[in-house]
Amino acid sequence: MCYMALKNRKSTFQDLSAELFYEIFDYFRFHELYESFSNLNHRIDDYLAQLSNIFITDWSYQDPLTITINLNDKQISKVKSIKFYTWKHEEQHVMREFFIQYPLQSFQQLRSLTLIPITSNIEFPLIINQLPLLPFLTFLNIQFNLFRYTSDLTIRELRLACETIICHCSTLKTLELQILCDLHSRERIHTESIFTQSMTTNIKHFHIHQIYFEEFDYILSPSFLPHIKSLNVSLYYLQARIEFRDINELVLNSLVNLKVDSDVPIELTCIESILKRTPNLRTLSISSSVATFIDCQKWEYFVSKYLQKIEAFRLYAQDYEGNWSKSREFLDFQTSTFWSRERAG
Repeated sequence: MCYMALKNRKSTFQDLSAELFYEIFDYFRFHELYESFSNLNHRIDDYLAQLSNIFITDWSYQDPLTITINLNDKQISKVKSIKFYTWKHEEQHVMREFFIQYPLQSFQQLRSLTLIPITSNIEFPLIINQLPLLPFLTFLNIQFNLFRYTSDLTIRELRLACETIICHCSTLKTLELQILCDLHSRERIHTESIFTQSMTTNIKHFHIHQIYFEEFDYILSPSFLPHIKSLNVSLYYLQARIEFRDINELVLNSLVNLKVDSDVPIELTCIESILKRTPNLRTLSISSSVATFIDCQKWEYFVSKYLQKIEAFRLYAQDYEGNWSKSREFLDFQTSTFWSRERAG
């Protein structure tokens, strides 16, 4: 009798448990999710209302990306994370249209925001100017595209955007700031320093991609990042000056994790200037396209004098001079008793 009852029982889609619904929802892009499931019945609408993440991307590379979402106030109030990835130039209007329909400041519970890329100052009143109005925003990943053929942003507008984010988003703890610009000097829009005036921020974790050495010198100070704990910097095409300013009153005691990547040589004198400012580092990673800083004895001196709290550091360099001209310097690290015994490799 029980077996027959189970055999004849029919299951429908809405008989699924809430856990299975959320598992299914994970396989859909956000706009597809609402196009497929919204307004079917009150139960499914309630599940959609509980979703806290909006993730919109054009990774399909097929049909043009369109957004047909109807969010109500209850759904907007639940959103804690928004991610926008629009890789194709013709799709970049989607982000703009979304925030016209749903003003950014209406997401009052928003904690995390990813916007890749920003290509026009049209997005500024819709996005940049509303960022300080989000009371719980703690993570921001934002990319500014300055390539001439896909963007109409100017260095002045970029500077204004960075000032708004860094100075006026008081709740921000983690910032990933990517600045994409043509590396060819004649095509480059990012030709001046972004940071031209005194700024102070509460940011603790800062990842900034593609800045000049002078800009790195500027931000690597307690007046700019008084609470910084981890800093990840990508340098490119240095301008004239390649030395740091006098370090008086520029020591960053709070910084414990530092990563520096460079497309150009980093000299040992520059590295020493950095280490003088960062006495409490626990981890350090330095990479360069040219092997200019591989010196076993010098690094033994750096570790003994400046990196007394270091737990791990990584040096990565490529030797483009040919025939591994720096092989002896690399070998010195392997044979040194300081590294093999005192520092346990």
